[in-house]
Amino acid sequence: MKVANTNQDARYRVKAKRSTCEDLYGSLDLPGVSHEEIARRQAARNAAARQSLLAELGALTSAEVAKTLTLKAQDREPRLSSREIDQWKRERRVFTVPHEGRSLYPLFQFDEEGHPRPVVAEILASIGQQSRGWELALWFIASNGWLGGRRPVDLLKTDPAAVSEAAKHEAFDLIF
Repeated sequence: MKVANTNQDARYRVKAKRSTCEDLYGSLDLPGVSHEEIARRQAARNAAARQSLLAELGALTSAEVAKTLTLKAQDREPRLSSREIDQWKRERRVFTVPHEGRSLYPLFQFDEEGHPRPVVAEILASIGQQSRGWELALWFIASNGWLGGRRPVDLLKTDPAAVSEAAKHEAFDLIF
């Protein structure tokens, strides 16, 4: 028996990037609902999800992350600069989302000591080419079929291997 990944929307994201609104929603048959209305509703859902992520989990600029990490270190480690935080991004250990003209680092990707969680780099290696910014961030807070319906963000600390594996499945859209 074949069981499909319940997160098969990756194929649709790729199509959406290459399609017009008409192409993307043309196959939907929703009587009385225009393609523009469908797109508006989706945009509203995406905006609400972004606000929910920021409210629940938080995000900071690189300077704010550096300041927070320096406070957490309490002279146990050298001070970090925003340039070093940005270097973590260039090394694909963490990622940012655009918000109100700034790049923000979602806080869930840092451990209690303020270091990048190694699993985030693994996830970026798996799905970071196909998904970036908000699309990637929202993957972390969406229910995931490979995780028994749990959200990846809720398992980063307790079961990072399962989250990494879910990202690999997402990246390759496996059917077993």
